[in-house]
Amino acid sequence: MEGDVIVSGATGVASFSGEAHVFSPNNGTWEEVHALTPEPPVTSAFAGESVSISGESIIVGTFGGTSNLTGVVHTFTRGSDGMYVEEQALRASNASNGDYFGDRVALQADTLVVGAQHESSAGMGVGVAPSGTLKNSGAAYVYTRERGSWRELVLLKASRPSANDAFGFNVALSGELIAVSAIGDTSGSGAVYLFR
Repeated sequence: MEGDVIVSGATGVASFSGEAHVFSPNNGTWEEVHALTPEPPVTSAFAGESVSISGESIIVGTFGGTSNLTGVVHTFTRGSDGMYVEEQALRASNASNGDYFGDRVALQADTLVVGAQHESSAGMGVGVAPSGTLKNSGAAYVYTRERGSWRELVLLKASRPSANDAFGFNVALSGELIAVSAIGDTSGSGAVYLFR
C-alpha cells in the first residue's frame, strides 16, 4: 500500500499466469481501478506472487515467468491519465533454471531489491562474481533506476553461504538498509542478513 493505492497479487488467474490488481477509494469504498498483466502472459508464471509499490511505480514479481522457473520482474509506472503501463521486464544477470527470481520484491523510490531463493552460485558477500555451484544457496539483486531505466547494480550473497540456505526467501528495504532472509541458514534455524 502507498497512500491511497493498494496492490494485490492474484497468481491463480488465467492458468496461473497471474496478475496484480490496483485498488483506490471512491466515496469511501475501495474499488479496483486497474489489472496489471505482465506481457506476454506465460502459463504458470505466478505473476503477483510478490508485489511492491512506491510513488508512481509498481513492481510485479513472476518467479515462474519463463517455462523453467528462472523468473522475471515486471515494472509498471502510472501515467498522467492515472493508468499503469508496463515499462521493463528485468532478468538476473546470471539467470539459471529454477532460480525463482522475483519470488520476493521490495521497492523504495529508485531502488529495487529482488530475491531469488533457489539461485545456486557459490559466491559470497556483496558484488561477488557468481562462480561454482552451491545448490539453492540463494541470492538477492539490487537494481537502481537512472533516467527512467532500471539496471542491475549489485548481487548479494550470504557471507558464508551453504546449500539450501534459501537466501532471498524474503527481502525488505528501508532507507539505505536492505534486509534479506535465509530460512535454511544454520541448518534450518534461519537468519536475516543486513546490508547498507
